[in-house]
Amino acid sequence: MRQSVPLGVTQPASYVCCMVRPRPRPSRAGIFGPCLVIVCASCTGQSLYTTPRTLQADDIQWIVAPEYATRTRRAKPSRPDVEGRSESAPSMTGNLQQGLRSGVGEHGEVGLHGSFPPGSLGVDGKWNAVRTGPFDLALMARLTAALQGTQPSMGPYADEGTFSAFLHVPVLVGFNVDRLTFVLSPGGATLVNARGQLTQGVRCGAAIQLRLASWFAVHPEASWMREVAGPTDMGFATAGLGLIFFKLPKYQ
Repeated sequence: MRQSVPLGVTQPASYVCCMVRPRPRPSRAGIFGPCLVIVCASCTGQSLYTTPRTLQADDIQWIVAPEYATRTRRAKPSRPDVEGRSESAPSMTGNLQQGLRSGVGEHGEVGLHGSFPPGSLGVDGKWNAVRTGPFDLALMARLTAALQGTQPSMGPYADEGTFSAFLHVPVLVGFNVDRLTFVLSPGGATLVNARGQLTQGVRCGAAIQLRLASWFAVHPEASWMREVAGPTDMGFATAGLGLIFFKLPKYQ
C-alpha cells in the first residue's frame, strides 16, 4: 500500500528513485539480432559462380560478385519485447560475395567463400566427373556458416537465434560453346538453424559464363531454394554478377 507523504517533507533520493518504475533495457539479442538478419539475408551460399570444368592443379582464381537475395515468402517479425516492440528484417538485401578457388589434381577443385559486410564463411569441393569438349558434369558439396536468423515455416515470428548453416549438394551441368558456358546446378540443400534443427530442401541455379580474356570472365547467375521437409523456411532467391580474375579452366 502506497504511503502518503506530509507536505513540506523532503524524501531522500533513494526513496524517490524507488517510486519510479525503471524502464527495461533492451537485450543484446533484441539490438543485434535484427541487424545481423539485415546484413546477412543473402548469405545462404547458394550461388556458386563456377562452371563444372575445374582449374588446373595449383591454379588460383579470385571471384567478386555483387549479389541480391530475396525471401520468396514474407519476412516474419521478431517476438515482441516487454514493451510490445518488434523488428522485421527486409525481404530483399544485397552484399558482396568473394571467393578463392584452386585446382587439385586432374579433376578436383576446392574453394573458400565469404561475404562483405562480414557475415558468412564457407568451403566447398568440386569433382569434374565428365569432361568433353561441348559437355561437362561435376559434383559439388558446399558448406556455408552464416550469422543469419531463420524463420519457421509455420508460426507468426522469426527464430530468436542469429546463426545458421547451409549444405548445398548440387550437380553442375555445363554446355560449352566457344567462349560461353551455360551452367545448370540442380540439387539438394540442408539447413541447420540455431536450435540444431535440420530442414531438407531442393535448389536450382542457372548461369552463363563469358570468358573475355585468358584471365577474366563475367558470370551472371540466378538461384532458387525451397524446403521440402523440416521446420525452417528455406525460401530464398538470389541474383548476382560474378567477376572472375586470374586463372580460368582450359577448354581447348
